Amino acid sequence: MAGLGPADATLIPPLVSQRLETGRWWLRTARHPAAGEVNAAGSFDGFYDTSDTFDRTYERIVEALIAEAVEHGEVGYVVPGSPLVLERAVELLAAAADRGEIVLEVLPAMSFLDLAWAALRVDPVTVGVRLVDGHRFAVEAAGQRGPLLVAHTHSNEVLSDIKLAVLDELAADPGGEVWVLSHLGLPTQALTPTTWAELDRGDPPDHLTSLWVPTLASPVAASLQALAEVLVASDSGPLGDADGRWRHSPETWRLAADRVDAALTGLDIAGGDGIDELEASLGAALGEVGRIGRRAERQGWFNLADVAAEAALRSK
Repeated sequence: MAGLGPADATLIPPLVSQRLETGRWWLRTARHPAAGEVNAAGSFDGFYDTSDTFDRTYERIVEALIAEAVEHGEVGYVVPGSPLVLERAVELLAAAADRGEIVLEVLPAMSFLDLAWAALRVDPVTVGVRLVDGHRFAVEAAGQRGPLLVAHTHSNEVLSDIKLAVLDELAADPGGEVWVLSHLGLPTQALTPTTWAELDRGDPPDHLTSLWVPTLASPVAASLQALAEVLVASDSGPLGDADGRWRHSPETWRLAADRVDAALTGLDIAGGDGIDELEASLGAALGEVGRIGRRAERQGWFNLADVAAEAALRSK
């Protein structure tokens, strides 16, 4: 695996340039200013157009690369920026290497992060910047107030999803400031301030676009974050009883489940009667789930975020 750097050919590391002169190489995408420097066997741009999800795109890339390595003995994979920053396929290849399925060599390169810090005049360590994948903004930015640097913001659809995740909060400020970073390191570099309301209404973004979010009026997924904070404050008793058994109330859990069942049974879909009770009953059930998750977190097993991730995985 090798990185092309974040801009044109002037930022390709010498070692990478040398290695690209020989061997069989595949580009993750040909939509990059330095892609023309690679005598590539092809690119995986078509996978983005024919896969249902981004996760499936990267799974297909890994499958194709491993098949190429089996057929040719060795294959190279070239990505924009650094192969070690926000490259899901690289994570999957590293996991395959850990399982002993492939032998993996990584040739690092500069990522877009260095150009962003220079353009913004920000020390990311001092101000505590969090790097977020735009495809997973609602999850990765949950509970955060900024500053955030958001990558993979290459389309208006992605920008719209990010905008909705922010403005979905009651205390959100549509006029809040967000910066669009374009073509960092190139003559066309631009840092453009805008607002959340206008984010997806400006010039169309491309694969060299990212976002800088100095601060958020209300954190993303603020309600779930508030639940977690309430649970931290309220649940501080012992985890188990004198016999070492998990401390819980089966009756409370059953009552919560029965309340949801009753609310669903009494719901009038056509007229809308019973919606408030359904919302309240689901909230009570979620509170019980959160309480168990909080106790598991205190034990070091898992937390509410892990439960949510498991739910998302099993809902696919």
